[in-house]
Amino acid sequence: MLRRILLVCSTLSIPLLTTTAQGADAQAVVGFWSDGRSILHITRSEETLHATLYAFEDHVYLPEEANPGAPRLDDNNPEAGLRTRTLRDLNLLADYVFDGKRWSGKIYDPETGNTYSSRMSVDKDGRLNMRGYIGMPMFGRTAQYEPAEGCMPATRKLLYTNQREAIGTCTAAPLVQ
Repeated sequence: MLRRILLVCSTLSIPLLTTTAQGADAQAVVGFWSDGRSILHITRSEETLHATLYAFEDHVYLPEEANPGAPRLDDNNPEAGLRTRTLRDLNLLADYVFDGKRWSGKIYDPETGNTYSSRMSVDKDGRLNMRGYIGMPMFGRTAQYEPAEGCMPATRKLLYTNQREAIGTCTAAPLVQ
C-alpha cells in the first residue's frame, strides 16, 4: 500500500516539476540584453513576448543625414504609415509563443524593413540567441546577446548617449577616459 501511495505521489509530482522547469526556461529570456551596439528589453505579457529597442547606436540622425539630431524613425518599413514612428521602444516581436524549449514567432528588422520567422532561447552560458530566418531555421542568421546588467563600457555608453535610465546596478554615467 505504501509503495502504491509513493508511486501515485511521484507520478503526480512529475508534471509539476516539468511545468516548473519549463516556466523557468520561458522566463530566462526576460530582461535587458546587449550585443554592444544595442540594448533590447524583453518582457513577457501573458503567453507572449515583446522585445523593444531600449538603446542603440545612431539613435538620432547623423549630421550628414536628413533631420540631423532628430530621433531615428522606422524609415525602411514597407508600410508608409509606419515610417513616422521612432525606433526607440519599438516592439520587434509578433506572435511569440513558448513551445517548452524555446520561444518562436516573428521578428521585425528595422534596418531592412523585413519581418522574419524567428526563435530565441538562452544557452547554457547565459547568452540570448535570436535566430531570424526565411522558410527553415537553417536558412537564417543568429544574433547573440549578453545580459546588459553587467555594466560593461559599451552598455554604459549606450545608456548615456540614449539618455536612458540605469539597468539594474548599471548607471548611465559617462565613462572616465
